[in-house]
Amino acid sequence: MPTLTRFLLRAGLAVALVLVAMAALATLVRPHVRRTVEPIDPARIEAGLGKAREEARRAAAAKAALSGEEQDDDLTDDWKP
Repeated sequence: MPTLTRFLLRAGLAVALVLVAMAALATLVRPHVRRTVEPIDPARIEAGLGKAREEARRAAAAKAALSGEEQDDDLTDDWKP
């Protein structure tokens, strides 16, 4: 039985040390505050939208070709949100 008691005491001591270290870090260390939002260049957004529109046109054309329907030209570049 002494080995079990010795083990439990050591395990409890290790847990207590970890908890004390966590409490000390939580109260004594202050986080470094920095900006997390970065501005995005509008030209990059427009370029990405242009690629997405072109991919949508290709997908619509492929779908129309497979189904035998005429392509709907509702996807235009002059659409602005």
